[in-house]
Amino acid sequence: EDSIAQWVAADLRGRGFGTVWEKTGTSIWENLETDIEHGRTKVRRLAGAVWFFVAALAFFTFAQLKHASPKREALLTRFGYGMAVLGISFTMWSDREAWKTFLLYITGFCVLALVGRGLSSTIPFAGRTEEGEPVHPSELEPSVFPGVRIHFAPVQHGFGRSVIAMIAVTAMLSAFV
Repeated sequence: EDSIAQWVAADLRGRGFGTVWEKTGTSIWENLETDIEHGRTKVRRLAGAVWFFVAALAFFTFAQLKHASPKREALLTRFGYGMAVLGISFTMWSDREAWKTFLLYITGFCVLALVGRGLSSTIPFAGRTEEGEPVHPSELEPSVFPGVRIHFAPVQHGFGRSVIAMIAVTAMLSAFV
């Protein structure tokens, strides 16, 4: 590529431009190799950030498995938030332009929250009775869509809790690998 640059500089000088060719010392291939290595480093760092996000989801899952111990639930929830903040920080450190993507997704979640709030006031079941009292799981009718009850019903069976815990640990390990 030096010979091409030298030829172009001579051609431009012949047309009246005051170009002078100087040897740069780097080739296009060296620049490409540097860009590729930078991209690989960035991908490794972003994969580490993904692990933090998966770990945050696992902590949130562990916090919701058994509601009998509120201290443990609060501690695991705080760990989940901490891991999510670490994931966001790691992502921002790895990719300075990532804030645009985060802003887009945060805006989308806010729009969905507003739409959900609007719909919850128009749908007959919004988690409260007509008198404004909260609905308890035992008060729900069987005809109500099961998805409405999911967040009300913690996993009561020990086997179910262990299966969910194994899924969360598997997700963490697969993100690590």
